[in-house]
Formats: sequence, C-alpha cells, structure tokens
Amino acid sequence: PVVLYWRALKPLEENYQSFVHIAQPLDRVWAQEDHLNPGGLPTQRWPTDAYVWDAYDIEIPAGTPPGVYSVNVGLYLRSEGTRLARQDERNRPVGDSFVIGTVSVEE
Repeated sequence: PVVLYWRALKPLEENYQSFVHIAQPLDRVWAQEDHLNPGGLPTQRWPTDAYVWDAYDIEIPAGTPPGVYSVNVGLYLRSEGTRLARQDERNRPVGDSFVIGTVSVEE
C-alpha cells in the first residue's frame, strides 16, 4: 500500500489524474495504479487549505525480477498525455514525477 497526501498551492485549472509506478529504470514500469480523481475529487475541486488523502494498493505481478524498484509518483492530463511539471522552491522545473522511495522484490 501507498498513501499520498496532495495539496494544491493554488486553484488548479485542469483535472489531473495521479499515478504510482513501481519502476526500474524509471521508464520501465513493472506495476502501477492510476486514479482518475486523486483523493476522490477532481483536482479542480481540491482545497488550497488542506491536504487530499489518496490511497493506493499496488500488486507486484508474478514474474517481476528480483531487485530494488523505485516508487515514482506524479500527476498527468489523460486527455493530453502530458505530466504536470514538478518545480523546486524557486519555481524552476525539476522533472515531471517524484521518487518517494523504493521497494524490494524477492524470489
């Protein structure tokens, strides 16, 4: 299980979908779960004064090779096929997803 806490810093103009990928390398996804409405709300309705709780239950498929995999998360526009850019504290782009940890797969 993975639980994310999202918070909009300003009202969002688009309804984004969320993803959690189990990947190694980041462009090779072995397991995933996407949410149409992260936290049960369209992102245009996310409050700016509170966090939205978003729970995932990702199953690693049989046959996944043993190893350490990244847990990578982000938001995207399904209609456009593009991810929301991630920014640092100076509002500079630093990617389109965020690795929140790792998971080990054993035989």
